Amino acid sequence: MKTTGKARLVAFFALSGLALFGLPAPAQAAFSAVEGTDAAAVMFNPTRVDNISLQMTWSDYNSLQFPNVSWDNEGDWRETRMSATIAGKRYGPYKVGVHLKGAWGSWRDINGKAGFKIKMDAFVPEQTLLGVEKLTLNNMVQDSSYMHEVMTYKIMRSFGVPAPRTGYTGVSLNGVDYGLHLNVETLDDRMLKRWNVSSKHLYKGALPYFPDFNVGSDWQFKVETGDPVDTSDLSEFMSLNQLRGDQWWNEISQRADMDQITRSWAVEIFSGHWDGYLLNNNNYFVNFDNEGKVSLLPWGVDQTWGGNYDYFSFRSMLPNKCLGSTDCTELYMQNLAKLAHLVPTLNLYEYTNRVGTAISAAIDKDRFSFGSSQAQAAQRNAYNRFTEESAIISSLVVPWDTTIANVTVNGSYYKPGQVIYLAPELFDAVITVNPSQSDATADLTQLPLKAGLNTLEYSITSANSLHTNAGKVQVYLLSNKSSKVTLQYEYNSLKLKTSSAKPLKDLTAKLKGTRNIELTFGIAQSVSRSQAEGKIKQILQTMKTAGITPKKVTKVYLPGTSQAIKITAGFQN
Repeated sequence: MKTTGKARLVAFFALSGLALFGLPAPAQAAFSAVEGTDAAAVMFNPTRVDNISLQMTWSDYNSLQFPNVSWDNEGDWRETRMSATIAGKRYGPYKVGVHLKGAWGSWRDINGKAGFKIKMDAFVPEQTLLGVEKLTLNNMVQDSSYMHEVMTYKIMRSFGVPAPRTGYTGVSLNGVDYGLHLNVETLDDRMLKRWNVSSKHLYKGALPYFPDFNVGSDWQFKVETGDPVDTSDLSEFMSLNQLRGDQWWNEISQRADMDQITRSWAVEIFSGHWDGYLLNNNNYFVNFDNEGKVSLLPWGVDQTWGGNYDYFSFRSMLPNKCLGSTDCTELYMQNLAKLAHLVPTLNLYEYTNRVGTAISAAIDKDRFSFGSSQAQAAQRNAYNRFTEESAIISSLVVPWDTTIANVTVNGSYYKPGQVIYLAPELFDAVITVNPSQSDATADLTQLPLKAGLNTLEYSITSANSLHTNAGKVQVYLLSNKSSKVTLQYEYNSLKLKTSSAKPLKDLTAKLKGTRNIELTFGIAQSVSRSQAEGKIKQILQTMKTAGITPKKVTKVYLPGTSQAIKITAGFQN
C-alpha cells in the first residue's frame, strides 16, 4: 500500500519566545529536567544548583599549584573530606580522592577557577555517591553561556547517543569558594550500562596527540578502563580502517555500531563542535563492548554553538572513509534527516530558559564568572545558533529525507517508533505509514493482526526516488483476560493469613505490565465497612508499590460472614 506524506515546511523565526518552527507546528515534548530512574538521576538536574564542600590538608591544598600540577600532570589523588547537598538533602562526609582537571585551554590551578575530579572509592573501596564512583566538575571557563554542554548533550541523548547527563553545583575547597561548576556524568561502564551498552575496553582520544585510527598510533590513546597493556582490539580496529570504499564498509559495519557513530557525528557538526573527533581528533572515547563491537562516544562539548561548519568536510579518518562509501554516506544523511525532524520537538527554548533562570544567581555570586548579563547574552547567541542551524539542516536533508511523520491506525495518529496498543478484536485495523517528505511514498506489509505483538515492515522512498529507508511498526493487539483470587484474613482483623500471601503475590505479578485493569472486591456484609476499607486499602497499596494502578475499583457486598475478600481482576495484555 502506498501513501503520500503531507508537506512539512520548516520556517525559521527570530528568537522571540514564540515557537521556533512552524507550518505545521510540531508537537512539543513535555518538559522534564531529570532523566532516568536510577539513584544518581537526582544529581543531574540542570534547573537546580547543588553544593559540594571539600576539605583537605593545607599542605595538599598548597600543592595544587603550577608547576606541581598541570593540565598534563594531574598528580595523585589527594585525600579529602567531602560533603554534598543534592536537591536539599545532605550527603556525607565521605573520605574521597580529589585532583584538579581540565585540558590545555581550560585547566586552572587553585589560584584560578579550578575544575575538579572526585574519586569516591580512592581510599574507601566500593564507596559511591548515589551509585556514582567518580564526579567530573567542569569549571566552564571557556563557555560564557554556562550552557553549551547542557544543550549539546541534551540533543545527543535525545537522539539516542550515549552521552552524559548534566547538573550544576557550587564547589568550595578548604573554605575557598570556587563558584559554579557543571557536574558532568562521568563516562564509564556504569553510565554505559544505563544505555544497555557493555564495556570491555574504554579508550580516550584527546590532546596532546589528537589521535586518529592510524596503524601504530594506539599508544596515543589513554586506556580508561580495561587491560592497560593489551590494546590489540584497538590495533585490529585501526587495521580495518586502512581499507576503502565498499570493502571498508563491509568490514566496519560488522565491527562498529555505525548507526550510533553517524548519529553522534550528525549532532557534532550540527552543534558546531569543532573540538571533537570530526574536526579536531579530540574529546572522544572509543568503547569496545563485550562482543568487541566499537562505538565512539562524545566528550568535552563546551566548544559548541559558535559557528557553522560544512557537513561534508572533516579532518578525521572515519567520516572521510564513510563519505567514500555509498552505503555509509546514505546512513549519515538519513541520520541527518532524522535529526532535522527531532530538533523542533525538543522544546529547547523552555529548557534553556529554565536552566538560565536557575543558574543566574549562582553566576553573579561566582567571583570568577563572566557575570549574568554576559551569560544571558551568550545563552541567547547559543540558542540563535541552534535555530539557524535547525533551518540549515532542514533544507540540506530534503533530497535524502525518508523519515516518517507518524503512523495512523483507524485514523488515530501515533508517533514513530512507539509500540501501538490496540483494543482487543481489532484484527482488521487499517494501518498507514505517513512519510515526512512531500511526495515521498511508503510501502507497508499488511499482515493479518494476531493477539500480542505484531511487527510490520515498511520502506520509504524519497520524492526524488533516489533514496530508500526501511523500518518497522510494532502493533500490540491486546486481549481481554481475567483472574480471580480469594484472600483469607484472621478473624475480625486486617492481618492477612500466611496462606494468602502467595495468591496476592501471584495476582500482583500477573497484573504487572498489563493495561486497563479493573478490580472488583467482594466483601461479606457482616464485615464492618471500616474493616473492609482497611483491607482493600492494604491490597491497593501492595499493588501500587509494584507499579499497578487500577483504572476502576468496584466494591460489592455479598451475603455471608466470611472474613475473606474475593478479588476479580479484569485486564488486557
